[in-house]
Amino acid sequence: MKRNRLLFGAALVLMFGGLAGFSGDAYAQKTDPSKKAATTNDKAIASKEGVSGSLGSKKIDAEKLPGKLEMGFAFGSVVAMIAAIKYL
Repeated sequence: MKRNRLLFGAALVLMFGGLAGFSGDAYAQKTDPSKKAATTNDKAIASKEGVSGSLGSKKIDAEKLPGKLEMGFAFGSVVAMIAAIKYL
């Protein structure tokens, strides 16, 4: 029994070690030395205004909202989950 576990553990270590050997190298993103360090790509993306205005003024499309049937399924699944947890 212990021998089987030892062989299984060794096989897992070799398998995952072999998979890690095939992965590529990861490099950090190169920065432009002429730009200031405080201005990052994340800040630039966050400050951009899209087609519909700023980030907080997104219009809700009524066609993408869930209908009565989908809301019924959602409510029914919550009730079924509560019943399953309580009585099973």
